[in-house]
Amino acid sequence: MAALANLGLLLAQNRGVQGEAVEARRVLGVAAKAGLAVAQNNLGVLLWSGAGGPRSDAEAVAWFRRAADAGVATAAFNLGISYVAGRGTEADGARGLKWLRQAADRGYPEAMIFLGTLFVAGAENDNALHYALEWFRRALALAPRRARTM
Repeated sequence: MAALANLGLLLAQNRGVQGEAVEARRVLGVAAKAGLAVAQNNLGVLLWSGAGGPRSDAEAVAWFRRAADAGVATAAFNLGISYVAGRGTEADGARGLKWLRQAADRGYPEAMIFLGTLFVAGAENDNALHYALEWFRRALALAPRRARTM
């Protein structure tokens, strides 16, 4: 099943195989329905972007939630962004922060940077700036190249 999910991802990215997003969506759908959490997240990304078929934010959020519940950090990040933005679900900042923190705690640098940015944007005191700096430092320590280019 993991091979099927990898094929779906390669098709979606058009790396090393001739393919398209329609086939990627089909292949990832099979793997996602079989319970492979990474495929669930990747299918959510295709649904969210509209690649390979109609865009469906609500369906994307449902797949992100399944994958996040299974421990996929990227899915927790995607779910957090969905809640913060109110895309595919009602906007809920507190719930969004919960998922973003889970993604960051699972070692996902993009979540750390996003959290740091949220703390800076809402910085009403030195404590918020302290938390922002902590998240930025963690991201930089974990993935220096990615953190510097974000």
